[in-house]
Amino acid sequence: MSSSLQWIGCDKPVDFLMSLALMHIKGFEFFSHYKPNVKECRDLLSSLCYVYSDTQLKEKLEKIDKGTQTRNLFLLQKQIVKQQASELCQDGNLNTLDVDWTVLTSFSEQREGSKIGCNKRYKGKPCFQLSLGFLGNIFVDCKLCPGNVNPQVYFIKTLKRARSAGYSFDAVRGDAAFGNARNVLFVQEKLHVHYALGASSRLDIIQQGRKKFRKLAHQGSSQIVHIDQGISAFDFGVQNIAKQGEEPAVYSRVIICRRVHRKKLKKPKIKKIGNKRKRLKWDIRYYYYAIVTDLDWTVRQVVKYYHQRQQIENAIKELKYHYSLNRMPCQSLKGNEFFIASKIFAMTLVKLFVSRHLPKHLHHMRLKTLLRRVFASSGSSGASCGSAGAGATTACAPFGHGGCCPRGLDGKAATSTRRKVGECSHPHSLLACPDPL
Repeated sequence: MSSSLQWIGCDKPVDFLMSLALMHIKGFEFFSHYKPNVKECRDLLSSLCYVYSDTQLKEKLEKIDKGTQTRNLFLLQKQIVKQQASELCQDGNLNTLDVDWTVLTSFSEQREGSKIGCNKRYKGKPCFQLSLGFLGNIFVDCKLCPGNVNPQVYFIKTLKRARSAGYSFDAVRGDAAFGNARNVLFVQEKLHVHYALGASSRLDIIQQGRKKFRKLAHQGSSQIVHIDQGISAFDFGVQNIAKQGEEPAVYSRVIICRRVHRKKLKKPKIKKIGNKRKRLKWDIRYYYYAIVTDLDWTVRQVVKYYHQRQQIENAIKELKYHYSLNRMPCQSLKGNEFFIASKIFAMTLVKLFVSRHLPKHLHHMRLKTLLRRVFASSGSSGASCGSAGAGATTACAPFGHGGCCPRGLDGKAATSTRRKVGECSHPHSLLACPDPL
């Protein structure tokens, strides 16, 4: 395997990747947190691999100056997932590739690519734009770009990279940042797959659809379909979604949706309606959005399918809060991109271990929950883990006896808590548990 990983550019590529994965899985947010625990990590994993120190990891990451290393890391991830658990990159009957983006704030302007752009949380601060592709239960692509770049330009590139990597998908799903005529035309003519994309409310055809929705709602028309509490939609038919005067014309089915947000006021407001005054106890606001698609399903089915893109939103939150996505140690853009890809690689390894070695009722748990409620109990019982085969069985054996997991591996309620065995909930103290990963 080492010979096939020479693209990383170091003498021991397997040990380099495992050191990065160890840092992410054990919850070290900064290299300064990782540094005092290097010796302990080396003692625990001396029989498996050599653990790189913080300075060695920084040196290797700073030398990465091309995107091919990140690309090859995702190819390695695909190979591992295909051999061990191919169901991780499958999503029911209609295999869907979700595309989304997020903002990573950088409080240092010295980093390459750190530019002032669209940063709603920290306005005026330099940032990065991260484009992501998500298939099934894993991320299959990521691209880190400067903060002043519009992420919609990477939509087509994400689809091309996912297809060239060998992933098969039947549909594409994304929010309003990607639902323009250029992207829809590419999906229709080049990929020949289904799509369900959000559309910008600035388009003239979408504004016309909003006006028609209000008119139909005022009339109480049956064309408006109730989807869920506070959500309704209607089919606007096949429309030209290209901008006015733009060629060529791109026709697609358009569905207009409305979400009602109700908030109870602390103090009632008095609103004058004609000659009468009405006392309002609720603040009611209406939000409109549109979906462009080629699916011939009912309106209810299309809207519910589009809302399933919440999967990639939850996965991004898991990256941010469980793998410290915002922490980037390098000055180079490609080095930080590879560092983020290594977080995704570690996240995939955790999901791979959970799907293969833990019972089904534990599959929904995220990293910190697993460390606190599952692996901490194995560490407190003194179980030792060897390789990922028999070691996984040894590590999981104490779970049935309770520990800090409320339900054992057999599904029965646990009888003891973490406080009774004197375990600390801080992830850095969990090094006492040799992790099978």
